[in-house]
Amino acid sequence: MSELLKQLESSPVNVPELVEEWYEVAGRNDTALLEAAQSIASSFIESRLPFAVASSAMTQLMVRRAWEAPEGFWRLFVAFEDLELEEDPGERGRAHVQTALSEVCPSNKWL
Repeated sequence: MSELLKQLESSPVNVPELVEEWYEVAGRNDTALLEAAQSIASSFIESRLPFAVASSAMTQLMVRRAWEAPEGFWRLFVAFEDLELEEDPGERGRAHVQTALSEVCPSNKWL
């Protein structure tokens, strides 16, 4: 997972390809999907990933699992979708995603 985040941080223009490659290697399972979503959300909250890159990565993950994704993934995905119409979600957007992340991961492992 950390390799995907490093690549997203350094080359955000290839988000679909990076996510697809990572997902194939990660094993295409619910655990990997949820960990990726949590890591992407955390990176956005910590301002390591811009909103556009984080949101695009979440969309690319959703495309791979669609309706089969676990509930925790959907909560995080919807948190990003809620912000799609804003030009720059900024701090309000990070707080919104952080709320969703704390609901998905109450132990705050990712915060």
